[in-house]
Amino acid sequence: MISLKSILLEALSGIHPQCLTLMGLPASGKSTFINNELKSYFPELSSYHVINSDNQVKALQYKTALNDWNVFTDLYKIKNNKQIQEEFESIVDSMQYSDNSNVLQKIKVNWNWFIQNKDENISKTFNEYFKNNKHYYSNYFDIRDLAKQESENIFQSKIKNIGNNIIMDTVGAYPDAILKKFKETKEKDYLNSIIYLDIDYKLCIVRDEYRKTKSKEGRGVGVSVIKNYNSQMEGAYSTYKSEITKKDSLIDKLYHFNWQPAGDSPINGKWILKDKQISKNNLK
Repeated sequence: MISLKSILLEALSGIHPQCLTLMGLPASGKSTFINNELKSYFPELSSYHVINSDNQVKALQYKTALNDWNVFTDLYKIKNNKQIQEEFESIVDSMQYSDNSNVLQKIKVNWNWFIQNKDENISKTFNEYFKNNKHYYSNYFDIRDLAKQESENIFQSKIKNIGNNIIMDTVGAYPDAILKKFKETKEKDYLNSIIYLDIDYKLCIVRDEYRKTKSKEGRGVGVSVIKNYNSQMEGAYSTYKSEITKKDSLIDKLYHFNWQPAGDSPINGKWILKDKQISKNNLK
């Protein structure tokens, strides 16, 4: 039976701007859920802006790689001699990183490759360099910090313009940070929702490894990061469940989906809505 409370809140959803937070482990399929299934549960969202620090990470990684490439190019332009070659190789030797297994790696470029490809299509040559060295740029932790700040700037910009529907694509394991944002959106007359995509962390580990080694993204967070987040998810979700029962709750709707695998594939299956809660304290 559909409650009057549910009908009223659904009606308000078409009037108020909305802020949705997708809560789920890395590689749980949040982006796919947004693209393929979100409209089934939020048909009123004709437009929205997705805030995902990973998008800013990718942009900053590309920009950093391009800056490095320009350094290489400028070195060659100075003079093609042994001293410049030694300086080039010294820079390359310093460009090291520890992979997710804590094994020291170096970028995949050398002077001979650079000389052989310098006269090719510049864009094509750089893109090949970037593709071959994505693991190096994905290990820039200062880039991730910058990306988080950029995401915060985007969030602030969007809520200043009333009417922007916002989707925060994040792990959601830190309720204090999410509820702080919800407090800001509430002050701007938003309706806030949490969508928890609950999935076996072992599947996320397999997906993450595939994303790192096989996909064009060439990035992965690693087993330890996924396990650490997994240990926090139940506590975080309990916090959100407690929040939605409070007077003047910052959360208006709380969805809990479970992933139902199909066969042995880590990506085949579907999301099943396990629970949906609506705050009774925000209908004024």
